[in-house]
Amino acid sequence: MSGLMASRARTAIGFSVHTGWAAAVAVSVGGSAEKPEVLARARLELLREEDGVVRFVFHSVEDKPLAEAREVVERARKATRRNALAEVKRFAEGLGAPVVAAGLAHPAGKIPVDLEMIVKSHALIHSAEGALFRDAVAQACEALGLRVERVPRKALFTQASMKKAIDGMGKALGPPWGADQKEAAALAWLALAARV
Repeated sequence: MSGLMASRARTAIGFSVHTGWAAAVAVSVGGSAEKPEVLARARLELLREEDGVVRFVFHSVEDKPLAEAREVVERARKATRRNALAEVKRFAEGLGAPVVAAGLAHPAGKIPVDLEMIVKSHALIHSAEGALFRDAVAQACEALGLRVERVPRKALFTQASMKKAIDGMGKALGPPWGADQKEAAALAWLALAARV
């Protein structure tokens, strides 16, 4: 890549977040290229066994007294934020390119802040667990100076050309290139597009 192309390159990281972990894919677009290049992909551990809290945090406190449940959720929140910051920082620093943005899927619906209300609804328990890990990744990215683009989940792959391009990336890269990596790559690509 020439000096001019390198100076105009933009890099973003997309995240497909799950309970306790996230798939991360870094993509870069340089110069006039419209199709991003995958720089790296990784699995980031957001909650570990040594943190002393199970991955399914809200499920684990469903039948506990409210005060105890709050303490467990807060312990999980702190550990998840700490781990997310360390994992995202390590991944970003290993790219060898400055990262300008991050992309995360934004689900529909709001989650109440009242823990008592959350643990009474199995659907809200799942939603709260997703939000716990997504929020930790978003906060880590913001702490590292990255602009976070939250993309509605239904907006992913609305362009057939993007889906085809992302599917094609996997053929060149080899495994792993499943649904998580494709989602993360699409989110990174959309985050870059939002920065133009």
